[in-house]
Amino acid sequence: MFVQTFENMFPNSCSFSSEIPKKTKQHHNVSIRFHTKEARDVLRSHLDRNKWKEAAINTEQLRSTRWMVGSAPRATQCPPELRKALTVTAHSQVLHLKLVVHTFAEAGRRVRASARGRLRLATDAFEAHADFACLYSATMLEARQLSTWNQEKEDAILKSYFQK
Repeated sequence: MFVQTFENMFPNSCSFSSEIPKKTKQHHNVSIRFHTKEARDVLRSHLDRNKWKEAAINTEQLRSTRWMVGSAPRATQCPPELRKALTVTAHSQVLHLKLVVHTFAEAGRRVRASARGRLRLATDAFEAHADFACLYSATMLEARQLSTWNQEKEDAILKSYFQK
């Protein structure tokens, strides 16, 4: 199985790869198989527009395993039904990253660019956003099974999701 390296993952993007510490690159080389292409595209587009030190994501958040595909909550007392809903899927991972970037961008509109790094979510809040995205994704999958469900309703709920 071919595992992409960090440099291969972002071949034509700007020079943010040289700005990221070597330890972080090594972490990415190991864990890249737990990220979907769509999730990498969200990260790539965000990092193409923001410097690493002023980005919505930091190394502590990337080291967290809670946002990787297939991970479930650590709590052992979580009921099996809820544990299944809180397991990260490809869809929920993308939604999670979009929510983190959206929240960061909305908060960053009112501050100088140099102060944006302080607006990043703490690791606990980052993981809570992952739980929120998993619940939303599981709810949407169930709602799509309803006969009265349509795209208009899905768009309205997606809009409310980003207003968390």
